[in-house]
Amino acid sequence: HSHRAVAEFQGQLRNVFTASLKLKDALVLSDAATASASITEIKTSISKVDLNLLKDEGLMDWMGSLKILNENLERIGSSNDLAIQRQAFSSFSDALYRSLKEFGAGGIMVYYVQCPMANNNAGAYWLSDTKEIRNPYFGNEMLSCGKVKESIQ
Repeated sequence: HSHRAVAEFQGQLRNVFTASLKLKDALVLSDAATASASITEIKTSISKVDLNLLKDEGLMDWMGSLKILNENLERIGSSNDLAIQRQAFSSFSDALYRSLKEFGAGGIMVYYVQCPMANNNAGAYWLSDTKEIRNPYFGNEMLSCGKVKESIQ
């Protein structure tokens, strides 16, 4: 069930997604230090999301996602272990996907991409602003492993 949120909220959520692309790109490059450093900007964009723009069920849903987003950003920021960062990024991406799908991405195109081999072949997802596959779970080992499962606007 979708709460197409007000445009202002969608824009704030879109900024969280845009900030998260630096984290994704750092993981594509297998650069743990940059991944860790990139979370400051994501946290800032999350802190600018105005809860007063939501109500009732939409607010409850966002609060649930917010907790997961913040917990996993903490895990990424406090670790220089790529395996831990990538696991946290997977949970972060799932929560951000749910919010973008529910509330809308404010008119930009967001691609939801799956790598079937990540997480010991359980699969993992990420969000991208481009259809081109650049895998944040394996980097250069399997840069183009993955496929677009969905696009959100």
